[in-house]
Amino acid sequence: MIIKKRQAIYVVGRCFGFLLRALGSFRRNQRLLISGSAVYYTLLSIVPKSALASSLLPHFIEEHQ
Repeated sequence: MIIKKRQAIYVVGRCFGFLLRALGSFRRNQRLLISGSAVYYTLLSIVPKSALASSLLPHFIEEHQ
């Protein structure tokens, strides 16, 4: 039982250390800025495509009276 508890503490410690290293690397390499710009440009491309789709869609769908 004590061995499993030590193993669990070791695994949690390793996971926590990995998380801290990953977050530190994320901040150091300005990944937040890069991911923010990727989201911005994705939304910037979705809006015109949805406007184009909403304007072309009525030509392909028939109205039922």
